[in-house]
Amino acid sequence: MSVPAGNYTITESNVGAVGGSNFTITNEDGETIIESNSELFTLHDKMVGEFKETGDEAFTLSRILLSLRTAWCIQQGGKTIATLQKNIISLKNTVCVYSGHDTSAEPLYTVSNDMVQKRNLTFYDEGENTVASSHERFCNISCFGGDKYDVEVDDGADALIVFATILAIDEINEIDEAEDQN
Repeated sequence: MSVPAGNYTITESNVGAVGGSNFTITNEDGETIIESNSELFTLHDKMVGEFKETGDEAFTLSRILLSLRTAWCIQQGGKTIATLQKNIISLKNTVCVYSGHDTSAEPLYTVSNDMVQKRNLTFYDEGENTVASSHERFCNISCFGGDKYDVEVDDGADALIVFATILAIDEINEIDEAEDQN
């Protein structure tokens, strides 16, 4: 099952999540299309999104623990469809998204953040054309933590990879912020 281009909202919640985050993805009509319940005790390293309508897996997002750079993989049906790697040296916090496992190939997408608001993301294809973007809503009022992102996915972009990448970058930012506080 695929998700068409369009406008979406990702709502992340830490309610009942010992590790990882629960999230819902809604379309522009407010209908939930994908939802997740993170597995207990995963230490923010795995999230599974399921299509609400069918219960089928939309994607599984897993942190790659034995990597020199911060890295995550996106899987469907046990097959890796994309790998994300955070650039070590970059003026912006840039993440490259590669097709499958091959991180030596040209990135499928390069994702960079806004210099002022690091949770505002722009996705570029190989030709440096904008194919998707997201921005965090400023009024994220929640007693239990969580974030809300407005997402725009253009024709030709893989919406599931875009959604999983936004969730991975959110986790990367939370880990970085926690490390900065220590």
